[in-house]
Amino acid sequence: MSTTQIGKGLIAARFFLGIVQSAMFPGIVYYISLWYSRNEQGARMAGFLVMGAIGSVRAYGIIYMDGIRGLRAWRWIFIIISLPTFLVACVIFSFLPDTPERQKHFLNPWEQEVAIYRLGKDIGPGTKESFTWKQFRSAFKDWKVYVYAATQITCMVPIVSLGVFMPSIVRGMGFSNLQDKYIYIYIYIYIRKVQHQSNFAIAQAINERGIYIVVACFIAVIGYMLLIILADKGILGLYASAIIATSAVTASNPPRVAWTNNFDDQTKRGIVIAFTSSCASIGSVIGGQIYRADDAPHYTRGHAITLAFIAVNGILSLILKFLLRHKNIKRDRMSAEHYQKESHKIGDEVWFTSPLKLF
Repeated sequence: MSTTQIGKGLIAARFFLGIVQSAMFPGIVYYISLWYSRNEQGARMAGFLVMGAIGSVRAYGIIYMDGIRGLRAWRWIFIIISLPTFLVACVIFSFLPDTPERQKHFLNPWEQEVAIYRLGKDIGPGTKESFTWKQFRSAFKDWKVYVYAATQITCMVPIVSLGVFMPSIVRGMGFSNLQDKYIYIYIYIYIRKVQHQSNFAIAQAINERGIYIVVACFIAVIGYMLLIILADKGILGLYASAIIATSAVTASNPPRVAWTNNFDDQTKRGIVIAFTSSCASIGSVIGGQIYRADDAPHYTRGHAITLAFIAVNGILSLILKFLLRHKNIKRDRMSAEHYQKESHKIGDEVWFTSPLKLF
């Protein structure tokens, strides 16, 4: 992409980049689920997503390379990002283990046994690595999959809109062109730190996802409401409101992503992660169209639309939380024989996806 000279070539290169890049995010989410228990995955997701703040700072720095060696800044972005990625990928591919069961040199025998035991205790007897079309079909017969997909769509709208338009939003508060870049970077570094710390505490302490996501969405709604109400009330109020909204929106994302790992069967889990990640792209497309130039400088319409999406996300998460709780109650009432029978079923008849509670 950095060497193309015509628009058609750029589009073609981006198309092929998208093909290989599309598997990265769901692949990492799935890989994390192969090594960590469900109450540990939220913190790991946050650790992975926090790297986005570093990417923002790096991209900002590359802007000042415009004209170096006769290349525009956007070409340098592709060069600087692609070369380290390729080199690191070659190194990682040579030693990164597949699963605890199939690794050979990453863990010693005792550590391997502990890792397998921990995952078996968390996921239970339904774990399988073999693929069957019955498992594939079961993923699309499960109502929970579509609720997960809906939460991903409604979450990505505010996440993408903030990531793309935050410099414009900050500029509309009254900051200068240079100031808005520094403030944009500060906001994102700050909220990523909050995101990581809060998700680590929640994931490790209370094993809770649903209520935490709902509370984060509620705080985000307050932040967006303040951005609308305080449009003409000065810079400080708007700045604080932007931090509240951005922190809450992004803090709700890691546990939401980890929520899709709430399936014991590896094949079904992989299909669900891929499907919901693809659906999240719908939200990304919508998020990139919300804030328009004719709505500047306060972007009241954009804030209102984003507020609506994050509110719907909170409502869906709350509904899903109570439906899963209802299923957990049903499961707790099963006899040991009934539980063993149901835990191996695939499809519409399965009531639960783990010997531990769905959370």
